Parts: sequence; structure tokens; C-alpha cells
Amino acid sequence: IKAVIHHSEVGSERYFEVRDPGRTSEVVARVVLNSSRDVNDAVQSAHDAFQKWSRLDIKERSRLLLQAAEAAEEDIPMLTRLLVKENGTVLREIETDFPRGLRVFKHTLQKAESFIAPQIMEDKESWMRIEKVPVGVIAVIVPWNSPVNLTMSKIAPALIMGNTVVI
Repeated sequence: IKAVIHHSEVGSERYFEVRDPGRTSEVVARVVLNSSRDVNDAVQSAHDAFQKWSRLDIKERSRLLLQAAEAAEEDIPMLTRLLVKENGTVLREIETDFPRGLRVFKHTLQKAESFIAPQIMEDKESWMRIEKVPVGVIAVIVPWNSPVNLTMSKIAPALIMGNTVVI
């Protein structure tokens, strides 16, 4: 597995072997051990993407994110098998993790427009306008348990808001 930075795969001389915890002799993947420079490049790439992504209106961001979710749904059978081997959890858990994660993702997209809409609060003495705006690059760390659901619950709000994400 290679990292993707600035739309290009980044290789390395150093890799980490991911082994199936149920069959430790089986190598599931080789993952690039990125350098701190690679991390900086990933953040810069996300910042560059933020410049365009944050300017899209919410309907367009929602359309693109929904399209991505639907594409991910097509790969669930293959990804489920891979994640069971990579994660070491039971098949049943991962079979629920993917659909749950995608439901969370889509639910966030459905609720986003009303959540992001500016709010005005006022009483006899004062008023306040609350506007929610994108802030930039969001770093996301995901634990191993329920990785899809937890990833989707973090990236969906960040992306629909107009931020970009480095996981």
C-alpha cells in the first residue's frame, strides 16, 4: 500500500508488513513507512486541495461525497475480506462496520445543509449571528476497532463542511 500525496503514489525504501493476526505467517500488505517530510507533503497537499474544495457550495460537496460513498459501497465485499485479514477481527463485526459507517456518512450529508445554515439569535437587548465556516486541514486518527464507522464519523462532517482531511 502506498501513500498518495499530490495525486501521486509515494514509495519508500522502508515498508511495514501487515500480517493476518489469525495467520501470522500470512502477509496481508506492505505499507510504506512515511517520513516526516511525507507527512508535511500530505498536509500541504490537503491545504492546496482546501483552497478549491472549501469554495464549492454545499450541494456540490454533498453530490461529490455521495458519489464517493456509492463507489465505496461497490467495493464492500473485497474491502471486508481485506479488513478482516488486516484487522484481525471477526467477519461479522466488519460486515456491520462498513454499512454502519456508510450510513453515518450519508446521514451526515443529509443533515449538513440545515446544520451549516447561519443562525440568528436575538432577544430584546442583543442579537448574535452564528456562521459555521471551514477552517482548513483536519488531522484524523482512527483506532483499530470499528475503523470504517469511526473514520466515516470523523471525515464526513469535516469534508461536508469544506475542510480537507489527512488520516
